[in-house]
Amino acid sequence: MSIKGTLMSIDALLSGIMLFCFALGCINFFYSDYFSTNNYLMQTELEAQAISFADILINTSDQNNYLNGIALQDNSRKRIQNNVINENLILNKTNDSLNEKFFVKKINLTCANKILFESKNNSKNCVAVNRFILDNNQKCILEALICKKDSTFHLN
Repeated sequence: MSIKGTLMSIDALLSGIMLFCFALGCINFFYSDYFSTNNYLMQTELEAQAISFADILINTSDQNNYLNGIALQDNSRKRIQNNVINENLILNKTNDSLNEKFFVKKINLTCANKILFESKNNSKNCVAVNRFILDNNQKCILEALICKKDSTFHLN
């Protein structure tokens, strides 16, 4: 084998290695961008769910399901009083599931240091949302802690 053939083989080998490394770098860049965007979208979805839940909680009322609202129903005016809560709608409740992805971890009043609801479920991915309300004619902050359900896969 001549010297020119050896140099050509080494040159082709180095070019192939460099092209392979470049391709791996591009793949790594695109996948890392995909995963960071996916995590950002999941966090944004959790925040949007928490904000919506907090707004629904203090602006609507449902006697049967506190997750649909705990606003005070003013029977004399035949309407719901926004940002005024009825604590009786939430006491002794156990249902914490908002949907298949999210659940309510805790709802408390900061002015009275009172926990209205606390779930036994645990999650590491949670968002707290605060809303100003009236509770017994006292200005208060209602804090709702909404969490993403941990994904577990079961093989049958």
